[in-house]
Amino acid sequence: MQTSSEKIYIVDYDIPVEKRKTFYKKIKSILGANLSKVTSTKSVVMTSDYKKAITIHKLATTIGGQSNIYIAYRITEQIQT
Repeated sequence: MQTSSEKIYIVDYDIPVEKRKTFYKKIKSILGANLSKVTSTKSVVMTSDYKKAITIHKLATTIGGQSNIYIAYRITEQIQT
């Protein structure tokens, strides 16, 4: 059985407290109005857009934070166990 999958970029970050307001303001403009394709928690953003993942990563490191990017695959079909 073949399954289909969607590539997802996961960006995790740790931002210094004094820079968080600036970071979140900029991240909002990077992600734009189409937030339905982006999932975010306090320190993780998941997106299928490679350029947005790179931009968020660069922003986090530029303002003195740390960041990593991971590639994951969202399985879109039910897997038989």
